[in-house]
Amino acid sequence: MVAQSSYRFLSMLACMLLSLLLVNCASHTITTSVDEETFLPGPTVGTLSSLERIEPEAPMIEEATVELPSLPQQPTEAPVEEPPAEDPMVAETLALLMGTPEPPSPAPMVAAVEPAPAIEPIILTDVYFDFDRYEIGADAMTVLEANASQLNRLNGWKLVIEGHCDERGTAQYNHVLGEQRAQAVKRYLVDLGVPSHLIEMVSYGKDKPFCVGQGESCWQQNRRAHIVLQ
Repeated sequence: MVAQSSYRFLSMLACMLLSLLLVNCASHTITTSVDEETFLPGPTVGTLSSLERIEPEAPMIEEATVELPSLPQQPTEAPVEEPPAEDPMVAETLALLMGTPEPPSPAPMVAAVEPAPAIEPIILTDVYFDFDRYEIGADAMTVLEANASQLNRLNGWKLVIEGHCDERGTAQYNHVLGEQRAQAVKRYLVDLGVPSHLIEMVSYGKDKPFCVGQGESCWQQNRRAHIVLQ
């Protein structure tokens, strides 16, 4: 009985060891020293022919994507299209549809500026008197009428009447006579329309003779009323 019990115990122990070996072999690869090949343990132990050959898996190599720098694209010249030849019929039709353009309006006529009429020079004539007289004679009236006609066309003027005498007589007497001659001329001009406030009078007597000499021809030139326009 003791021997049977020992035998059973050993058998059970052997089975347990064998199970442990199988489990340990299942978790490890078996490498042979001859061909460096890898096998997985199969269901049976001890025969190499019963083991299945397992091909080692090739390591997975990740493909690396390398981006190359993009080269600048050369601009491509667009083909130049030649303009189509103009059809003369089309051009004529367009001209008829658009109408004939109106000619540009002529430049405005600029009226010619007429030059201002030339101002006639004013020539005032002196009035002469008889010896020792201050009355206006017929010849003097004609002269004064011509003078008044010119003065009435002007504006902004001033008139001075100078009374003169010849050398005969005293200076005082000739001074009074010269003043009377100037007053006579002024009155006649005022009667012809010449403004009185524009006329001044002065007497020089025999102090400023026009002709220096003796004789009637020289004395007659000194008996005068000289009219000065200012």
